[in-house]
Amino acid sequence: MARTVLVLFCFSFTFLLSCSSDDNGDDTITPPGENSTGTFLATIDGQQFEAYEVKAYPQQNFTVIEGEDETNRQGYSRVWVKILIRNLNEPRIYAIGEDGRGFIYNGKATISYINDNDKDTLVYNGIFVEGLSLIDVTTLNSKRIAGTVGFRAYENSTADSDTLDLRNGRFDITF
Repeated sequence: MARTVLVLFCFSFTFLLSCSSDDNGDDTITPPGENSTGTFLATIDGQQFEAYEVKAYPQQNFTVIEGEDETNRQGYSRVWVKILIRNLNEPRIYAIGEDGRGFIYNGKATISYINDNDKDTLVYNGIFVEGLSLIDVTTLNSKRIAGTVGFRAYENSTADSDTLDLRNGRFDITF
């Protein structure tokens, strides 16, 4: 009988402890990549891009790399570069787009120009251009991603629209 009481007491005590709250009163959720630090540099149509804010984070089947910088292009105040790499699991070269030879086509890239009011946005989508539209992931572990990137981006993803080239891109981001 004493043994049964002791077992019930231990079970009840363990149950109560497991139900206790670890809440520190702060119920805000940290957005993905919010604690990222590092660098993301490139040249976009001859203008230097040096991100003052960087993010990198895994999301289900994608790894996201983002950088934001100031600009004065066509009345826009900020430029934002976003790269998605599908099924990133090891350092290697990934192609941006869907055409070409011998690459894994797991990359998607956009360049967005944004006004301060966040209402006007001009978006350019990366497509494959041989020898240019590549992401070379040189370092990848649970805390860091580093590599190089370059691509051509078309407004509205059509060849007859305005184009931008992102060249000499380098990123080294800790998440």
